[in-house]
Amino acid sequence: MKYWPSGLPSFHAPYTVCPTRLRKNWTITRVRDYIDGPKADGYRALHLINRNRGRLIEVQLRTPRQDLWANTVETFARTVAPGLKFGDGPEELRDYFVALGEFFAARDSDLPVDLSLLDRLEAMQRRVDTFVDGLIDEP
Repeated sequence: MKYWPSGLPSFHAPYTVCPTRLRKNWTITRVRDYIDGPKADGYRALHLINRNRGRLIEVQLRTPRQDLWANTVETFARTVAPGLKFGDGPEELRDYFVALGEFFAARDSDLPVDLSLLDRLEAMQRRVDTFVDGLIDEP
């Protein structure tokens, strides 16, 4: 199994410590690394599938930004865009969350954020606001 090497930015600490601690008590049977390979919708996290007392348990490790992203997508999927979690829903929302995931990943990694990404996010935010306002204004 691949885990990040030492010397990474501080946000990686849970990804190196937690699997080691879990391995003492549980058997990690599978790792899904959506940080190095994000899902097409922008989702990022490290998933550890563990066997404990004969049961499979999935542990999702996320930074605060990754968690904010995932919970926001969940909220949108429940309230205004069913299917958003599964690649469906309005294109402007899908594109926005992909770009937001890129932005959060750069911030989590302490990398400079490309100005074109910021420009795209700003433009997309206006389209998302218009979309949501349209839903609110519907009779």
